[in-house]
Amino acid sequence: MRKNILTALGYLAFFIFSFLLSLYWTFDANHIVKPRLISEALKLGYQIEIPDALEKYRLSGVQSRNVVLKTPFFATPVKIEEIKARLSLLPLVLGRQSVKFSATLYDGTLSGKVVEGKKSRVLDLEAKNIDLSKMQPGKENSLWVMAKLSGKADLNLTPKDDPKKWKGQITAKFGPGKLPAFMYHGFQVPEVKLNAVNLNVSVLSGKADIKTLEVKSPDLPCEGKGEIQLDAALKSSQIQFRAKIDPSPEFMGKVPTLQGLLPPDKNISYNGNLAAILGP
Repeated sequence: MRKNILTALGYLAFFIFSFLLSLYWTFDANHIVKPRLISEALKLGYQIEIPDALEKYRLSGVQSRNVVLKTPFFATPVKIEEIKARLSLLPLVLGRQSVKFSATLYDGTLSGKVVEGKKSRVLDLEAKNIDLSKMQPGKENSLWVMAKLSGKADLNLTPKDDPKKWKGQITAKFGPGKLPAFMYHGFQVPEVKLNAVNLNVSVLSGKADIKTLEVKSPDLPCEGKGEIQLDAALKSSQIQFRAKIDPSPEFMGKVPTLQGLLPPDKNISYNGNLAAILGP
């Protein structure tokens, strides 16, 4: 009996292997996957251009080069030199899509895993030395860090429509670089030189707790904390932020208006929504 069971399992394993191998050999990614990627991106408000052919990558993956992504978050298209993505087969049995990927862009890499279900979403991402100075934000005079980014995000956004149950951690380091001129309380703050920026955010119970935001700068050093009341529509999330800044005399001389607005203790605050920072 045991021998029969093992024989049956052997035949089953051989059948599955043969089926996957034949699927891999005959699967045409350019006629099946490429149109699907483009249509799904359009549903999310993005445009993807894949000028080069999609090539097979391992058993269930694809890879391509010179991919262009157009998104409302950036004024210019995001150019991806090379991207590889692979779909895990086992989670499909449970009704989830699990995709591992790695992309080379702007002198750095972005890699990780995205697990997507009907009501669930889990993100495990890592950025290494991505040069943000080669990107341009979609909103003019918005706050943007023009420096290299390295960081990690480990987020469980399940259920998708209930931020009170979301949890996770985000850490990021930027620099050296600069903050381009931006608007604050109706007046323009000139360019700020940066040595480094350190960010630590914890997500739990409907809030993103900004535990650390440290800006090391010869112009405008800053240390702050805050929190974001998360909304399922992320840009509608409300942010409260408090920080102490210590502008240099040279920098204060460039912004006479700031001298009148800055309290004696040099503590400032910001209340608003993320749309004001991320753009429309």
